[in-house]
Amino acid sequence: LDDRQGRTGYQYGFYVQDEWRVTDRFTVNFGVRADRIEQYTNDGQVSPRVNAVWRPTGTTAVHAGYARTFTPAQQELIATPVLERFVGTTNEPFTLESGLPKPERAHRFDVGVTQRITPAWTVGVDAYYKNVRDLLDFGQFGGALIFTPINYRKGHVYGVEFSTTYRADPVLFYGNLALSRSVGKDIRSAQYNFEPEELEYIRGKYVRTDHDQLVTGSAGAVWRAWEGGRLSASMLYGSGLRKGFANSEKVTPYATFNVGVQQDLVLPDG
Repeated sequence: LDDRQGRTGYQYGFYVQDEWRVTDRFTVNFGVRADRIEQYTNDGQVSPRVNAVWRPTGTTAVHAGYARTFTPAQQELIATPVLERFVGTTNEPFTLESGLPKPERAHRFDVGVTQRITPAWTVGVDAYYKNVRDLLDFGQFGGALIFTPINYRKGHVYGVEFSTTYRADPVLFYGNLALSRSVGKDIRSAQYNFEPEELEYIRGKYVRTDHDQLVTGSAGAVWRAWEGGRLSASMLYGSGLRKGFANSEKVTPYATFNVGVQQDLVLPDG
């Protein structure tokens, strides 16, 4: 069975921002953003935000901030099937319940510090927390090759990120490690993708979201090995995204490695 539909949507945004240099070592950025969407739902929000940076010494920077955010669901991923047409077919939905994806609204807090250990070596740490209403998540259901957005009524996202860089010509080294957790409760849209038992379980308990991954790490190096030439290497590691009933399992951890060679060439025309 075919179910072909289309819709044109509009999104408008406006923001103002200012920077206040309180002292030579203390700076505050503050602003406000207004958003309006006219898509599958008509909605909007006014979102304030403020961020402060304090440099107690010439080698240390401390920052903290708050932001109210408004994130519409990606319209090209939203399907609004006429579910009744598929009853009795091999593509029959688990349920006929189908709430439309809503924009995600969140209060986001973060705090962090960077420290220059030597002129070439810098380290940093940043912690964040998001309190979310209508938390957006994306999942692949059945044989679909595209993601489907879903909303959890409530959600929490939090974590800590570590970073380090070492830059001393002709080499650059960098590394990052992120520890994070993303949980949601009570699915409020696209419910037809879930079995009734799974919906009931998630309605009463926080579960890991589809794109939650506890550990993510990356590292790399660049070496200017000769005039106009560079050798590079990088890697990415992940402890595994979620799968299974209510995302209670995880996929196999993975790691990818890349190497590269770059050569600048001067052509006859310069």
